[in-house]
Amino acid sequence: MFKIYKDQRPYFITFHLENLEEIRSVILECLKNAELDDRVISKYNHLNLSNSDGQKVIDMFPLSRIYNFAPERVAVFETPPYGGSGIHKDGPGITHKNSSSVYGPHNVSFNIPIEISDDKCVTKWFEDDQFVNFENKSDGKYSRNVFLEYANTDQFVSSAETTLPNSCAVLINTEKWHTFYNNGPNIRRVLTLRLAKEERSKINFLSVAEKIFRQHS
Repeated sequence: MFKIYKDQRPYFITFHLENLEEIRSVILECLKNAELDDRVISKYNHLNLSNSDGQKVIDMFPLSRIYNFAPERVAVFETPPYGGSGIHKDGPGITHKNSSSVYGPHNVSFNIPIEISDDKCVTKWFEDDQFVNFENKSDGKYSRNVFLEYANTDQFVSSAETTLPNSCAVLINTEKWHTFYNNGPNIRRVLTLRLAKEERSKINFLSVAEKIFRQHS
């Protein structure tokens, strides 16, 4: 069920889902009722699914039989042409618009490509020691951001992943510094799922990777 395509630990793992196309079809239908995040950043934004639609997607996701996911955190991450994000780590201290709870830190993310038209969008991961002397910045969404120029990151040593059309699901280590840049004329949409609040502090990328791929590879 979870055949690995590319294992790039500790940064990311791409893997096969048998019902990937079915999940994509449901998400595209749910997008008709999605709400634009009220923390819109011009270079990227979230399209938030309703809690009921979020739960519908979670119920289809095979890993929901192993982990609990937050329906209010199911969203489609949209990057416009030539958009992107600086070098950051996800969370902590994110208050979601559909809840009074504070979410974060997020140690791991489960992503499913929804709309990919080319090979121009690249995500990069970096080791912490490159940024020990960098000042922490905020771009309005990510509170832990050390370098805002997402189109100018070649100066740093990185491990890169290109999301391709019809590509598979991706397990992402969001506790590593990372950036993404959509260096092309097409929009990019990726579904992101987050763990439920009660599991967030206990689970990280490596523990998920070891559990699901040991059991199902």
